[in-house]
Amino acid sequence: MSAMTSITFGVSQSFPVFFDFDHIESVIELLRKTIQEFTVSKFNEIEFSTDLFDYETDGLSLQDRLLNATMDDIAAVSFLTEFERCIGGNKSYRDTQTMIDEVGSQSRDELPYKYIYFQDEVPIPPEFSSGIKCYLDACNQNSKNFKFGIRDAIGFTDKAKLVYEHIEFHKDFHEKLTTVKLGSFLDYLDVFSHALNTLNQAVHELSSDPEKNEEDLTLISEISSRLGKTLKCTREAKNKPHFLFPKSTDPTTDEEINCEYHLKLNFNDNLVKLDHQYVNRAYFGLKYDSIEKRKKIKLAHLGEHL
Repeated sequence: MSAMTSITFGVSQSFPVFFDFDHIESVIELLRKTIQEFTVSKFNEIEFSTDLFDYETDGLSLQDRLLNATMDDIAAVSFLTEFERCIGGNKSYRDTQTMIDEVGSQSRDELPYKYIYFQDEVPIPPEFSSGIKCYLDACNQNSKNFKFGIRDAIGFTDKAKLVYEHIEFHKDFHEKLTTVKLGSFLDYLDVFSHALNTLNQAVHELSSDPEKNEEDLTLISEISSRLGKTLKCTREAKNKPHFLFPKSTDPTTDEEINCEYHLKLNFNDNLVKLDHQYVNRAYFGLKYDSIEKRKKIKLAHLGEHL
């Protein structure tokens, strides 16, 4: 399996028609913000075509569009330089047509997924239904594609560690998937991927206060709603499960983590509500990392209700 989850391609079509100097500056600032967003990820990249400024769309290149908006060669060159500086090391070895061809011919069974970047004010053409506006868009598209090509618990786990990279998975996570009581985990790929996407994105919004876990559970539930279907996120009333995870300060040593927090997964992929004895849960701990100065989500179990 590829060590990359996705590549988002920036091409001349990624950017709007420029109006004036202020508009160009706002486009560059949004570009800078988007590139910065991707720096939180090891497995998702954004890169820009080798012919970004020369490739023509409707007879105009990006350079032509800058000239038209500024009516000044010197100003246009200055903005081109600013674009180049902003893109920096994110320049690709691919040209625009190669990028478009790779997006169009890809298989959703294989990583990395490939997308085209479009800024907010640019309508996404129908042929690019999976256009990306920001890093979290890439995360959402990755999660929608996650279920394709999954055949067994180990394959699920290996792929999940790439697609949902901001979660820390328990070393025996793949075994927990096999505890599903009605059917198998393959009958819950949509439900499970939604839960994982919720936790993966929640990592970026959790409080840094170890005393505010209850508020964070509410936040996680709100994020699940934002991403599609609301999932209740609560504590365990009794029989609080504990699991061993490597210490952040010494990965060779394990520590016991209370993983009583859980997402309630009460439906299958056909949206049929499960009887109580068949419901599933995603159990996790919220552990403050004294080195990174933030909380981490340690996912211990995705399967039957414990």
